[in-house]
Amino acid sequence: MLLFGLLAAATPAQAPATAEKVPLDVLYVGSKDGARTPDFVQFLQQHFRRVSTAVYSDFQATDADPYDVAVLDVEMHPKQNSIGIGPQPTLPPGYARATVLVSGPGVIVAEKLGCKIDWW
Repeated sequence: MLLFGLLAAATPAQAPATAEKVPLDVLYVGSKDGARTPDFVQFLQQHFRRVSTAVYSDFQATDADPYDVAVLDVEMHPKQNSIGIGPQPTLPPGYARATVLVSGPGVIVAEKLGCKIDWW
């Protein structure tokens, strides 16, 4: 929702070709070799000042320090008794970076911090 809201506020329905990017630095935390990662990063690069990537399973809270927003996303490969995302990052209780949670993997990380969200 935050990401959508930022984009909606920054890009009118018929934005001119020279529209300025939103002055935010974004860290996309996703799959190392996932098919969705390059598409999502390309989309973000069209709209935000700076976009970098990190690998979801290796993500540490300090990785987000130089950024205004982190986007936690990883492709799921469901298996029996598992949503198939591998190791999840663990963020410290004081983690305070603006973070967009995408799908189940984002919810899992947030629940470890005591957030009361779920995807069903």
